[in-house]
Amino acid sequence: MNAPTEEKKSCGGAVVCILLALSILYFLSIGPAWKMVLKNPMVYGTRFEQIYSPVEWLFNHAPPLRKPFKAYMDLWNPSFPPSPKPSGVTTLPPPPAPILHSPPPP
Repeated sequence: MNAPTEEKKSCGGAVVCILLALSILYFLSIGPAWKMVLKNPMVYGTRFEQIYSPVEWLFNHAPPLRKPFKAYMDLWNPSFPPSPKPSGVTTLPPPPAPILHSPPPP
């Protein structure tokens, strides 16, 4: 009778470990993703903002995490982020604007 109960507990622990690992990978993936955005902003810029908006929120609302986050991002792009806003709150910098040549208006 103990076998099914123990099996259920081990499945729950495995699910928690998998969710924790995926969360950590998500936060760590911002570095390589940011490097891709810098190389090709037209392709990745908008998606980056959508996918990593929770990380931007955390960066803006959790001051103790800013220093380690900046240290991690410096591994991928030493100029991250730009100088802080006067209020002391910084945000993830927008990806570089693509250079588009549009036809003149009619």
